[in-house]
Amino acid sequence: MFPGYVPQLLPRSIYMNNPTTKHNVTIDENNFTALKTVIEAVGGLHNKGAGENGNFNPKGKRAAEIAAKLMRGRSRVAAQKNESSGGVLARYVSVLTIGLHSMSLEDCLNLTVC
Repeated sequence: MFPGYVPQLLPRSIYMNNPTTKHNVTIDENNFTALKTVIEAVGGLHNKGAGENGNFNPKGKRAAEIAAKLMRGRSRVAAQKNESSGGVLARYVSVLTIGLHSMSLEDCLNLTVC
């Protein structure tokens, strides 16, 4: 995930050093949430909030009503955002393929995320 970096696990953080570039990075409680958000977005690991696929398993009539209301809200938000199921990486590859005439789709798919 971090090519060229050598990780060192510390009691309250992760220290990563790139010996080639002499660049150091520390992951701790100050920046972990931001890193987690980026990894989830890039890897398509969004937390759906219920079950593996975002579906609810309500127990009882009132729970079913609440679950239906939550699902309607999610549908509305998804429609407003006009989200595609391809994810962030698919969008990046599409933009690169169209924007860079010197690269084919296959060349773009062989790139790594840095």
